[in-house]
Amino acid sequence: MIRIFTALLLAITTSALSASAEFIPLLPTKKPLVAYVVDGDTIAVRIDRGIEKVRLIGIDTPESRKNDRAALQAERSNRDLKTIMEFGRRAKETLKELLPKGTELRLEYDVQKRDKYGRLLGYVYRPDNTMVNEEMVLRGYAQLLTIPPNVRYVDRFKRALAKSQKEKRGLWASGGFSN
Repeated sequence: MIRIFTALLLAITTSALSASAEFIPLLPTKKPLVAYVVDGDTIAVRIDRGIEKVRLIGIDTPESRKNDRAALQAERSNRDLKTIMEFGRRAKETLKELLPKGTELRLEYDVQKRDKYGRLLGYVYRPDNTMVNEEMVLRGYAQLLTIPPNVRYVDRFKRALAKSQKEKRGLWASGGFSN
């Protein structure tokens, strides 16, 4: 009787698995995948069956669209709005280069997991373990944005910023950028 029950259970399980094979893409992903880049410091990530926006902790990039924040950045940096938006476009393109669509990544959280807009807050790592937040600063397309309590890598980011400014990379090649 036990053998019959076991054989029946095995047959049902095998049949169910083969019938549901077409639904495999709906199963949770093992690693988050880049869905798209929103701007220079925000990405959309496919996590399990949904898409979450992830704001890179510790960095800030110029705005790529005309809005109040872009106007404020222009005023504070003594640059025109068009220049700010061009810097923002370059930052976004740099992030797209670092994180092409479909890239597997690793997310590391700090003290706060979400911001007031509901976005995940994370340190984003490529498959080669490059921390993208830091790389954006090193390439000169982001500056520091330290918001306690998420300050785990602030010293690391300060060193990256000093290096990118000294080597006049990215935003710093054209005389700097002030937030």
